[in-house]
Amino acid sequence: AIILLSHVIRSSKPNELFVNVLDETLLNGILGSITKSTTVDYIMATFRIPLIMLKGEIFNQVDPSEYLNPLLRSLNSNLLFLDVLSTKLYTENVDLILKSLEFINGYFSINHYQLYSLNYLIKYFLKLQKSEYFIILNNILQDQRFKQILSPSIKKLNESLLKILNTLNEIKVDQHNI
Repeated sequence: AIILLSHVIRSSKPNELFVNVLDETLLNGILGSITKSTTVDYIMATFRIPLIMLKGEIFNQVDPSEYLNPLLRSLNSNLLFLDVLSTKLYTENVDLILKSLEFINGYFSINHYQLYSLNYLIKYFLKLQKSEYFIILNNILQDQRFKQILSPSIKKLNESLLKILNTLNEIKVDQHNI
């Protein structure tokens, strides 16, 4: 059903009614269904849905907060999928690696500050580090078969990470409230 939903969304014309369909409940169900035994095809289809939402291309004249906030809440509630993703990188499936890089870059590229979602960003970033995603990715990049294919995506991810770190560095913390 997820693979079919992914194909329907990708082939559909932009429509503001997708906001009603792609709600937090559906997204929690989709992301919560990912386990370590989930197939790569299913994970790829699952990634396509949030990725399409991050890009906002399917929503016609809709304020980004209307579709991004439910997505961010759902992603934050289902951070376990990052562990599964990291584990699946060992399959060395180039399409999965590229899709995961595109997804993570898309997540880091949205304006969390404007959406008041910096707490989600911090939790996501820390979970991504704990999942050893970057370590596994670095090991894969040591293999010359992948270096050239993944380099443009890695460059985009590095730019996004630098932007995120700069954003987090600019946050003013009131020491008296800690």
